[in-house]
Amino acid sequence: MIIDILREAALEASKVVTELEEEGKGNIAVGRGSGGDVTLLIDKVAEETIIEILRQELGDFKVISEELGEKVFGREPRYTIIIDPVDGSNNAKRDIPLYSVSIAAAQGNTFDDLVAGVVRLVPLGREYYAIKGQGAYMDGSKIEVKPSDNGVSKSIISINFPSKAYFIPSLIVHGIALRGGVVRVLGAVSVEVALLAAGAIDGYIDAWGTLRTVDYAAAYLIAKEAGAKILLSSLSSSNLLSLKERLVTIVSRNSRLLNELIEIYKECIGIYPRRYFANFINL
Repeated sequence: MIIDILREAALEASKVVTELEEEGKGNIAVGRGSGGDVTLLIDKVAEETIIEILRQELGDFKVISEELGEKVFGREPRYTIIIDPVDGSNNAKRDIPLYSVSIAAAQGNTFDDLVAGVVRLVPLGREYYAIKGQGAYMDGSKIEVKPSDNGVSKSIISINFPSKAYFIPSLIVHGIALRGGVVRVLGAVSVEVALLAAGAIDGYIDAWGTLRTVDYAAAYLIAKEAGAKILLSSLSSSNLLSLKERLVTIVSRNSRLLNELIEIYKECIGIYPRRYFANFINL
């Protein structure tokens, strides 16, 4: 099964990342990837490890990867493999133990076509994965979102706070706090959404139009299969599996919380003129 190949690739990539971290090489920059970010040695080596396993096991496939870009191997690829070799690389290079290897597989070119995904939390050796129509799992045990019909009050909401979003996330943090919610900023979308799927946190917001397919594809499927409620939109309005695509997402454990988070987003964004938000999407 494709999920077995993804899990093997994530495990082997995690091993090489751990070795480099233990050797003190986690913060060595070696260039700039196709996604535009600085490529660390751990990114490069992890990606090479994943690609080699995919070539051995699949032969023909298409890759969408943060470092390599979009590339077809062979002539008749059955799967598109979406790779973030180290999601949360800023955490990794500062020795903050919240980063992952994230790999997803699709049979098509949109998020609806995702069929398998794995997020491996490297420092803890913890594995989250999902198979379309068959549920989500953590270390082999089936997981589901935290059962509750509560709203924002007393919920733990994780939020992405990239520099490209300027002051916008701070508005949402303020809105959540006013409603009695607790905010976390962990710096690795795949880890945060996987934690939500397992019931550790209650909501996640990345609604600034800066989220990339490679960061989110695997975690999206894990959360969906775990029963999370997900708002997903894109600047192209197509939710394409593409390195150029930029996404907006809000994820929650239930419909009430999702609707309240959308309300907070609309209220906070409405304070400022439209020109402040180049990537604004009307939710």
